[in-house]
Amino acid sequence: MLRCLLPHLDGWNECRREIMALYHEQLAHTGLRLPPAPDEAHVGHLYVVRTPRRDRLREQLALQNIAADVHYPLPDY
Repeated sequence: MLRCLLPHLDGWNECRREIMALYHEQLAHTGLRLPPAPDEAHVGHLYVVRTPRRDRLREQLALQNIAADVHYPLPDY
């Protein structure tokens, strides 16, 4: 099965890079802490943003049926 999918990988990765570039452009002036600008090496598995109002942002995204999750929560000390 992987042999059938492998020829498509470069195209899929390029599509992810294009989407990441669009996110980066559209979110540049929102006050969110964005990941570094996309480059050829990154395939955009996740687009992680940071904000001190994380829970409020997630609520607003959920109201618009946009999935968002906490992938890197702060550790409990």
